[in-house]
Amino acid sequence: MDANVPTILSVELTASGTPEQADERARNRVLDAGFELIGGKIVDCNGELVKSTATSLTAKFGDVADAVECALAIWSETEIRTAQAGEDHWDTWIGICDGSAGPVANNLTGIVNELKSRFPSSGIYLAAPDTDAILRRLTTGIETSVLQDIDIAGGSIAVHRINPVGKGAAPGEVVNAQSATAWRQLTWAVGALLVIAVIAFGTWMWRWEPQIAPPPSGSEPASVDSMAFPLPDKPSIAVLPFDHLGADGDERHFGDGLTEDLITSLSQISALFVVARNSTFVYRGKSVNIPQVAEELGVRYVLEGSIQVSDDQVRITAQLIDALSGTHLWAEKYDRELTGLFELQDAITNEIVSALRINLTQGEEVRVHRKHTSSLEAWNQVGRGMEYFYQGDKAGNLAARRYFEKAVEIDENYAVAMTLLGWTHWFDAFRGYGEDAARSLATTAELAQKAMAIEADFPDVHALQGAIHLLKGEYDMAIASGRRAVEYNPNHATNTALLAMILHNSGELDEAITTFKRAMRLSPYYPDWFLEELGFTYLDAGRHAEAIVALEEFIKRGPSSEHLAHARIALALSRHAQGNFAEAQAEIDKAKEAIPGLTIAFFSKHALNRDQSDPERALDILRALGLPD
Repeated sequence: MDANVPTILSVELTASGTPEQADERARNRVLDAGFELIGGKIVDCNGELVKSTATSLTAKFGDVADAVECALAIWSETEIRTAQAGEDHWDTWIGICDGSAGPVANNLTGIVNELKSRFPSSGIYLAAPDTDAILRRLTTGIETSVLQDIDIAGGSIAVHRINPVGKGAAPGEVVNAQSATAWRQLTWAVGALLVIAVIAFGTWMWRWEPQIAPPPSGSEPASVDSMAFPLPDKPSIAVLPFDHLGADGDERHFGDGLTEDLITSLSQISALFVVARNSTFVYRGKSVNIPQVAEELGVRYVLEGSIQVSDDQVRITAQLIDALSGTHLWAEKYDRELTGLFELQDAITNEIVSALRINLTQGEEVRVHRKHTSSLEAWNQVGRGMEYFYQGDKAGNLAARRYFEKAVEIDENYAVAMTLLGWTHWFDAFRGYGEDAARSLATTAELAQKAMAIEADFPDVHALQGAIHLLKGEYDMAIASGRRAVEYNPNHATNTALLAMILHNSGELDEAITTFKRAMRLSPYYPDWFLEELGFTYLDAGRHAEAIVALEEFIKRGPSSEHLAHARIALALSRHAQGNFAEAQAEIDKAKEAIPGLTIAFFSKHALNRDQSDPERALDILRALGLPD
């Protein structure tokens, strides 16, 4: 058989001996024991592990007979464990696909997945171009059942169920009985040998060395032609939210925090294109198709993984997938004490950088691997606060502040927490959440200075400084701070959009529009305010047709009444500029419906434009359209 066309064996386990009310740790312990057993047997049978997930293993074999012998040995041991009726036993599904001939070789994993879909019951299933010839080669006595063929490109492939004695055939299956006695003798012999194998390979599964794997989802690889956006001219990656296995609502932030930290680390590398957190988190908790995700986000590489925390231990699995080829570039499984979480983040980042062959500059090396805090509890408080911070409303802002304050109390040198705390006060000043805007802004400036003293090159604190300068009307200083934030983190979509907002209000309209579009590319599922601000920028730039498109799209997203009224007023100004006086008046009427008693003073109170002549002209138009002072 051609070594480049292997046989694929996939094993899926379900913990069947654990009571329904048992906790997740017990079920995972059962599965871990099973995977240790299976991993050792794969090596014994000349197989090579290529993929591991929370519930399955995939291996490749140079000879289909080795794969079948391995499947029989695995089944034997799992049956022995089940017969003992102990805690650690499983339901086992095994699929084998022989790629030695015909079109089968083009989609081995896809065929294995089709086996699982068509024949989900526990058992051993063999799909091969010439199943009978394979079975004749085996010295093991077995029973087989002929199942329905699977259609594939260029023909079909026969499927047999290999029935260990005692299982029998399913109704309607044709049984080809061979020597059952030999099978019993073999299974018990293998079971005894496998106990030795488990001891020898018990620690092997924790540090297995993955190889390049077949397409992870069984579907076709991503297509450049199907990308929602042109691929960047540099390696592009999306970090999907890590699944927190067994997490309740109080612990779920561990997975979110790990994901955000990885995105933050990678996004500071200028040689990478990294999709923003806002866009990758739309996939949280969903079953994803990796090629589809890559096409929707316009990236080549996707990182996915899981985290599990148990007492003071943490387990992290991660895999980096090339969606265009459908292969794994790297995969790893880590088991550490929880106190080593930050080191694990560094290890994963290093593996990604190495796999993508990226060279870091000296400044990037420092920023990417900087430990912002050594306190896991302070990090926990920030993670909990972020859940509320992303709500984007007054209540969420206040709740987030309490967590950020606790983080700073725990670690007074935690620049991240200090900066986030500053942002909560900035929103008090900007959105009117607080009673005294001037005092809120002063508190923001004080916190920003403290954070800057701790980490002078922390990108987010420069973004906060830019926002402070904007509210103060210090436009040149705002631009300088905004540019520095983007320089230190070129992939940060929110900081990029903030720079665009500063440029807009400073009168740099063309650059502002370009910068907004770059922010939207970094975060294809961008926040609503990106679109709203872009619409106002088009309006001020006199590009009224584009302003109308952006603002109407923003309105479709169902903004709050205040933002809806602002958008309607901007639409009125654009329609008036196009000579559509009646339509402009209609927009004013809709704005009044959104906020009864709406006045020009309400609209103009948040104006930040450096050049106040344009807003004054706009106010005259609004008066003519019937909006009162």
